[in-house]
Amino acid sequence: MPQLTSDTETATDNRHKTDTLVTTSSFTSSEPALYMGEHTSLPKRLKRKIDLRILPFFMLGYLFQFLDKTLLNYAAVMGLTEHLHGNQYANLSTIFYCGFLFMEPIAGYLIQKLPIAKYLGMMIILWGAVVTLHAATKTYAGLMIVRTFLGIFESSTAACFIPIMGMWYTKAEQSRRTAYWYLQTGH
Repeated sequence: MPQLTSDTETATDNRHKTDTLVTTSSFTSSEPALYMGEHTSLPKRLKRKIDLRILPFFMLGYLFQFLDKTLLNYAAVMGLTEHLHGNQYANLSTIFYCGFLFMEPIAGYLIQKLPIAKYLGMMIILWGAVVTLHAATKTYAGLMIVRTFLGIFESSTAACFIPIMGMWYTKAEQSRRTAYWYLQTGH
């Protein structure tokens, strides 16, 4: 494939010239265009810049949501179980995953129909609001409601992260970078 260059734009490194940038003015009818699906090697500096913008967001988001899943365990250590009776503690853990499983197919549909960044942003904001509502609950019923909504809003995170990874990285690059944010669960 011929190298596509622009008359005015080239990427330069302080030490030496590197790959050229491809711009829309680079394409003519006689040259093939680069499509989303094609593998193109990007300069290491650009890859590093993309990694520094995307991966910390994914890693922190996944870490906070993992900590959120374990909030119930921390609360049990601090005395929550003294105020619960019978299977109520187990029910609080189960209801989270009921909300999660209920919302997964709906989230998959909404990810396809809505702009993914706006949808993910909205779900993370709502998730954060529900996390703060844990402090306001005084009854078992209130805690059950909050845990259900927590599962509902948390269900979209990983489902949104994976297509976003596909937008920025090739298949070969996705597995290692997905492992970085998944490692935030401590496994």
